[in-house]
Amino acid sequence: MDGSSSGGGNGYRVEAERWLTISEKLLAARDLHGAKSFAIRARESDPRLYEFSDQIIAVADTLLAGELRVENNHHYDYYTILQLGRLTQDLALIADQYRKLALMLNPTRNRLLFADQAFKLVSEAWLVLSNPAKKAMYDHELQLSQLGLLVTQQPLPPPFQQQPPSNPEPIRPVPQFSMPWMPESSFRFPLSDQTRRVSTFTDSAEKSGANLATASAETNRAN
Repeated sequence: MDGSSSGGGNGYRVEAERWLTISEKLLAARDLHGAKSFAIRARESDPRLYEFSDQIIAVADTLLAGELRVENNHHYDYYTILQLGRLTQDLALIADQYRKLALMLNPTRNRLLFADQAFKLVSEAWLVLSNPAKKAMYDHELQLSQLGLLVTQQPLPPPFQQQPPSNPEPIRPVPQFSMPWMPESSFRFPLSDQTRRVSTFTDSAEKSGANLATASAETNRAN
């Protein structure tokens, strides 16, 4: 059982060393993502090789962070370089992150290609974030750049255009009302005068009819 276990362990180590060799070659070609990926696989395959794996990962992460720039200016993103959250105010945490990365990236211990560049980025980030005056100025510029980025990302509202209704109602003609025809003379007198004239005409007609009836009766008696 021990031999089998030992053989299995040696197999994992051989595989891990192969991943590390590939990772180092990718780092030399500045394939930072590939180098980090194979270094992680090597560390997972044999945790005993964690130190060399972590050195490769630290170089790759720091160089990738060094490619970032704060929006609207040319400053490095020092918080990302030290693997910190934006606008971190915990000075003890900043110091701890600097010491951890500086220890892994110091060219006197880390012989990997580009380790010196990564160490320089970490040192520059520490010089800014460890100085209260420089940090306050950097944080102010960072806040302004973030505010400007939010403003530019908000789209302007489209100009107002009145849209016609989807189902407009048909225009209906105004109904025309016809008034009954009345002679123009009927509006020339007040209503009382008109009534009086009609009554006079009626009385005259009744008298004429009575006279005609009397004359007709007398004629019949004479005959």
